[in-house]
Amino acid sequence: MLIHRVVRFAQKYSVAIVITAVVITIVLGIFALNIRYDANIIDLLPKRKASLPVSEDQGAYANNEHLILLVESDDLFTLDGLNALQTTIDKISSLPEIIGAVTPFNFITFRTDDGDLRITPLSSGRRAPKTPESLVEFKNAIIEEPLARNLVIAKDLSALGTIFFIRRMDDYSHLIGVVEQIVSDLESQFTVHLAGRVTVIEAARRTLIRDVPRFFIPGVSLILVIFYLGFRTARSVFLPLSAVVMGTVWTIGVMSLAELRLSVVSIMVPPLVLALGSSYSIHILNQYYRMASEQTEDKTWIAGSVIQINRTILLAALTTIIGFLSLLTATVPQVREFGLVTSAGIVFCLLLSLLFMPAALTLMRNPKAREYERVSTGFLPKLLDRLSVRVVVWRYPILILLLVVVAVFIFSIPRIRYQTDYTTYQRRSNSAIDDYLYSTRKFGGFVFVNVTMTAPQNQRNYFLQQEVLRPIARFEEQLRQDQDTAYIASFPSYLIHLNRVLTGTTGIPDSRGPILLLSRYFKGLSGDPDTRPLIETLYSPAFDRMTIAIRIYNGEQGKPIDEVKMNQLIKRLRKNMEVNLDPETSPILWGDSLAYLSISEILSRDQIKSVAVSMLLVMMVTVISFRSFKFGLLALIPMFTGIMLTIIAMNALKIPFDVVTVMFTSVAIGVGIDDSIHLILQYRRQERIVKSEIRTILQRTMRVAGKPILLTSTALVGGLLVLSLSHFLPIAYFGILISMVLASTTLGALVVLPALLAIFFRKTYTP
Repeated sequence: MLIHRVVRFAQKYSVAIVITAVVITIVLGIFALNIRYDANIIDLLPKRKASLPVSEDQGAYANNEHLILLVESDDLFTLDGLNALQTTIDKISSLPEIIGAVTPFNFITFRTDDGDLRITPLSSGRRAPKTPESLVEFKNAIIEEPLARNLVIAKDLSALGTIFFIRRMDDYSHLIGVVEQIVSDLESQFTVHLAGRVTVIEAARRTLIRDVPRFFIPGVSLILVIFYLGFRTARSVFLPLSAVVMGTVWTIGVMSLAELRLSVVSIMVPPLVLALGSSYSIHILNQYYRMASEQTEDKTWIAGSVIQINRTILLAALTTIIGFLSLLTATVPQVREFGLVTSAGIVFCLLLSLLFMPAALTLMRNPKAREYERVSTGFLPKLLDRLSVRVVVWRYPILILLLVVVAVFIFSIPRIRYQTDYTTYQRRSNSAIDDYLYSTRKFGGFVFVNVTMTAPQNQRNYFLQQEVLRPIARFEEQLRQDQDTAYIASFPSYLIHLNRVLTGTTGIPDSRGPILLLSRYFKGLSGDPDTRPLIETLYSPAFDRMTIAIRIYNGEQGKPIDEVKMNQLIKRLRKNMEVNLDPETSPILWGDSLAYLSISEILSRDQIKSVAVSMLLVMMVTVISFRSFKFGLLALIPMFTGIMLTIIAMNALKIPFDVVTVMFTSVAIGVGIDDSIHLILQYRRQERIVKSEIRTILQRTMRVAGKPILLTSTALVGGLLVLSLSHFLPIAYFGILISMVLASTTLGALVVLPALLAIFFRKTYTP
């Protein structure tokens, strides 16, 4: 038998195996220390590919991120304060990552002097005012400028804003760290807020780094306590702990070698590998101590102990791997990586349990009598004996209770809800999220959708014609009436403002003069490094393409727009496009935000796919392994019981599904069936040995399998419960949910499954 050969090989070369495992751990540990982090919790949300930006050439603005500096004060307009703000803007703008900025001072507007039109910044010289006279002029200009409202000054005039354009990068930590130091000098003059996706991403990265020791130290401590209480020997504590720690280090080291990063999802890999890997060591130790009474000097009995339990370990590992690999069907790349990496960690722990554990045990002295007697005596075995008797007596009430759980679960399904707002992912108040919400309240947020139109046959200067611009202006005017529209930037909006300055009337001008004048201004502004990222987005040099950039938010509540409100807004926007925009211009709605229109639908679909895959494969494994469809089906019931009870509890506790918690059902299928596999394998073994009534068979089954089932489940629940310490609510909820489902599954394996065995199988053994 292959496993027997593997274990005998480990015993024969025990010293080499132990040294090799330690060396591999040291090498991979060095790589593990250099693991990088992917803290983009925004891109963690599932996206519809069809809704991603439709073109790569939409201008620099479309391919850049934003950093927003907001300042508020009881008196915004003081010379000292504004010059301090200018100094801060200069320092930030000089950073190599910054490619442009729109500030309260360089924002371009139109003025007339003695009938002559001038294009001019809000502040002379595009700098903060230096004299009381220029201060008054700047204050009046920015307050009276309609295009500045909600862009460089808050709609209630209580805050000033500066938008910095940043090249998209993998890591914003250095940039944000430098910017935070720069703006600290400004805090004596203003209350300062830094907002934008990049600040949220950096705050998440810092939280991830803090979470690692919060998971590892309590997880290791709990496993130490559980191993000690289960076996009360030094080797039963430090030996399996060494195996799972090595498996965890190997996993993170391989991640680093593969250039994968720890994300908000994969940060759960270390505690999961620690907890799940410990179960294999518990099974081996339990059988090791049970067979210690048959010990021989050559220690061949150690191989026999591993062989007796290897089927349980292999099936448990296989179903667990299936549960995680089913996540490869997910839409989110981080979830797929999480499933793949955790599966690799399970494989590493399995190899260590079959190689390192027997090798290390071979190098140790044989257990003393009092050590192996603790396994089969004491309070726990007696309790399990009594439980097996009660389960047989109460088998029909247990069945009725199971049916009640099914009914309540069916009633709960329509009440399942999904959380798609990433601003709620932090457990406690977070300055980055607070500033993000502040920017939304004051400025209408900085979430964009875009409408791009293309001239028929790419006709040059097509969008410089009045008859073309007027329906676009009507489209924008209707859009401005929508309470969820915060700001519109476009060539027609600037043109209407220019016409108002020139003639005092609104709308598209009757003559082409102002249109051609503005087109020349736009071409000039596109050469300015500060305004280029925005202006280039709005038009093409040949004016054969035009884009309307629309900032959106939840105007009713002054919050970031959620999935429901976004869908409602997009429906209104599309209807407006159909009514007012010329279909010959092929108007296209695009933008990153549109990728999140159907998050709940995608999450639900991903969950159904992964659950279906894991359930089908796990059932195939159990049916083939037991060579019985009936036993294979029975093995699934405790696991489904645990999932149903947990979802019922989710609804009661108002815990939502999100991109992390949605995974718990697939993981629970793979992990939760382990107890049932162990109990059924032992039941069938005792059935062959005892050949007696069902009560005796179940008593012997529970006596042998009950303790390792309880110990492994306790280790898993305790090890995974440390996830509830996370600063990220999705991870904390996942830890709570997976712990609940595994505790419920254990209850199902020790109560529901024996009751069903007593109901559906004969009371006496039939050969």
